[in-house]
Amino acid sequence: MNMLTKKHLTDVQYQVPVLETERLRLREFRLSDFESYAQWMSDPNFRRFLGKGELLNREMAWRAFCGMIGHWVLRGFGFWALEHKQTGDYVGHVGIHYPEDWPDIEIGWGLDPKQQGQGYAFEAAEKAMQFGFESLQLEALISLIVRGNQPSVNLAQKLGEKHHKVIEMMGRKVDIFRITADEYGEMVKNERLTS
Repeated sequence: MNMLTKKHLTDVQYQVPVLETERLRLREFRLSDFESYAQWMSDPNFRRFLGKGELLNREMAWRAFCGMIGHWVLRGFGFWALEHKQTGDYVGHVGIHYPEDWPDIEIGWGLDPKQQGQGYAFEAAEKAMQFGFESLQLEALISLIVRGNQPSVNLAQKLGEKHHKVIEMMGRKVDIFRITADEYGEMVKNERLTS
């Protein structure tokens, strides 16, 4: 009987496409990103609109971190780590995911609290959305936004998403914002005509 060695268990290959914006590089996660990620997951302001709003200890943060990486292997798409081109710092994550119990494929974001308000989330989410519709040929994308999270509502609307409906999820009222491939195509066409 052949036994798997540690090398075999850790030699899983997957390819995360690297995307770039003016200020950011959307890349694969690295182990060095985890320290910042773990800090954000234990920050009440960062976590208050995520899931049930609970804080994650290091163990739970590690599982969530690994889950984002594993999503690429299982679905062929997922979250990117956002690296600031000038500083090389990990400043957040943006991506497309589809957990098993989600109502549809979602575009989501999370930014270092110290980096919020500088337009990084929009810059990266716009690039991720382009990837979703143009490379993955998705039919639609949603954003699940817990009631009261006005900055995320503003971002979803800036991306062209429209309020679709309200659902109950994880014991909270959640607004679903949605954009279809046709709506995205029309938006891109109109932007090209006006620029």
